[in-house]
Amino acid sequence: MNAAPLSSLTPVLPDIVLAVGALVLLMLGAFRARSEAVISTLSVVLLLVAAVIVACVPGGHVFGGSFIVDDFARFMKILAYVCSAFAIVMSDDFFVAEREQKFEYPILIVISSVGMGMLISAGDLIALYLGLELMSLALYVVAASSRDNVRSTEAGLKYFVLGALSSGMLLYGCSLIYGFTGNVSFIGIAKASGQGGIGLVFGLVFLFVGFCFKVSAVPFHMWTPDVYEGAPTPVTAFFSAAPKVAAMAIFVRATISAFPAITLEWQQIVVFVSIASMALGSFAAIGQHNIKRLMAYSSIGHMGFALVGLAAGTAEGVQDGARWRHGRERQRSGGSCPDQSGAGVLLRASAVFARRHSAARRVLREILHLPRRDQSGTLYACRSWRAVECGWRLLLSQHRQGDVFRRADADLQTGPDPNQSGARRHRLVQPVVLHLSRAAGRGGSRSGEVIVLMHLDPTAATAGARLILYNTIGSTNAEALRLARAGERGPLWIVARSQTAGRGRRGRTWVSEPGNLYASLLLTDPAPPRHFPELSFVAALALHDAVAGRIPGLATRLALKWPNDLLIDRNKFAGILVEGEGAAAVIGLGVNCAHHPAGTDYPATDLAAAGLRAGADSLFAPLSAAMVRRLAQWSAGAGFAAVRADWLDRAAGVGKPLVVKSSGVDLSGQFVTIDETGRLVLRSADGTMQTVGAGDVFMMGNR
Repeated sequence: MNAAPLSSLTPVLPDIVLAVGALVLLMLGAFRARSEAVISTLSVVLLLVAAVIVACVPGGHVFGGSFIVDDFARFMKILAYVCSAFAIVMSDDFFVAEREQKFEYPILIVISSVGMGMLISAGDLIALYLGLELMSLALYVVAASSRDNVRSTEAGLKYFVLGALSSGMLLYGCSLIYGFTGNVSFIGIAKASGQGGIGLVFGLVFLFVGFCFKVSAVPFHMWTPDVYEGAPTPVTAFFSAAPKVAAMAIFVRATISAFPAITLEWQQIVVFVSIASMALGSFAAIGQHNIKRLMAYSSIGHMGFALVGLAAGTAEGVQDGARWRHGRERQRSGGSCPDQSGAGVLLRASAVFARRHSAARRVLREILHLPRRDQSGTLYACRSWRAVECGWRLLLSQHRQGDVFRRADADLQTGPDPNQSGARRHRLVQPVVLHLSRAAGRGGSRSGEVIVLMHLDPTAATAGARLILYNTIGSTNAEALRLARAGERGPLWIVARSQTAGRGRRGRTWVSEPGNLYASLLLTDPAPPRHFPELSFVAALALHDAVAGRIPGLATRLALKWPNDLLIDRNKFAGILVEGEGAAAVIGLGVNCAHHPAGTDYPATDLAAAGLRAGADSLFAPLSAAMVRRLAQWSAGAGFAAVRADWLDRAAGVGKPLVVKSSGVDLSGQFVTIDETGRLVLRSADGTMQTVGAGDVFMMGNR
């Protein structure tokens, strides 16, 4: 063979590399024991190398126009290969934890990627069908890769049966199109379809049936929820990404390239499919209790959005539909959060995993791939306050997110201009990290505990605050100081559902039952250390603002007790502990929402006992916002005079007799004020003034 034919195959080089590489990896796995990790790594490298080659090889038509490499094909191939590589990387920990690691899994993904590449570059009906089947056959096997799991094998069987049905209908449509046009190439079909005809339209309908099945578009979406639920979680993530890219690419190429003369006919089909997919994906998801089925309907809905661009019937609409898919894959892989380490699951402002609920356990074990033997995993959610600063949205930049609609209909309104005054900003996805302690993770499925994901107020998120939420921890203050020593910088909230070593002032034990609010705010270099004690008053005001704002009419029952407590009806229900270490200051807050200790020196209560319904999750968001405002008022100590005045307006016992127990000595006198450093000023019976820097305050009748 001379050099000319070889050089003409350059556009096919990425697909050849993948095919040959898959065969080599198959031989490696067959003849080398325990090669799963090596094959997985080499498969990722192979896919990334193929993506690089795609970006470098020249475009052109090969095999008489059956294989096309253009800019559209390059973009879609790179996206599909990168998604496939990410799926392999994401799968490793899951299969190792489930002890189901098999060397065939990454090889099947590579083989499927060969089919994706051929499908994306298909220039005629024959190449289209070959690429589609090469991709699909590997997917059927991958869906049933967990052979000991009945759900997985059932998913693979359903996918195979329905996939074979859709492939048959697509093949029948191809035969009708060939029969009425006399061509199999897209260019030839475009030339012959100018006269239209009912037979060609029927062929187009059957062709679209196959396409709609592959992209999970209504009304051929029925396989998606069942297969997504039954397949292993990483396989579900793979199904929702790379194969959808390839299927959407051929949907676009075949429609635009082969049927430009009958655009009005196929536009009606695409418009219906798009609207139906968006509607069903939204409404059918409402009643789902399984998170994987929920994501399946999410995928169906998003394909409807992507098809809006195709419905425009123009090159610009196709470009915007491709951008939508690109943004969707970035969201699935955590790519929209470049400042957050690790890929993760996007959450709304708040979420609750209900007790002893199968869907919740499946989230914690399968979606977050927490192994059965150790569920001490971590859930990351994107820090979109940076996305706001950069002008990003969850899927696309703001002007791109509306493009797919503007291409379809220039009259559609995409929402108010965010630059206009008063325009409503989109809801933030708050940064949350949920750490499950080892003990809680092991017993979680039996204990029936409720895990609540709290959220920051948008004001706090915009100010740069972050949140780490623990189910169980020793002490939030101790954890904040540990993170500060490790180089973590504030503002950072540490919140726990319960504490095992909570502490109050002077090392006293703080009762930390689940149901109360236990939170610590880490601040880095907030002021010179001499001003750190003032933070106790700042935090008290912020907590007072949050509780009073959360429960209307409560302000008259609340009071602040020097130096660091909050009272309701003269009973203590919240305390504050400020600690400093170097340039780091930690403000610890404990609020009795549902429980309070008995037999304390100072009478204690909780919000529920006081007849108020305010949970820890509902208090934290307003607290985070109030803290931002009060810290701004304090202004690193420069504004303490204003803080002091506000604190005295809300203080309990001003002008009344008090008893202060300090260093084992009881001091009594009239509460006059607090000085400019926050120390208590008492007037003794003989009229002399004395200041107290620390101590336990008891009002007359409360000791």
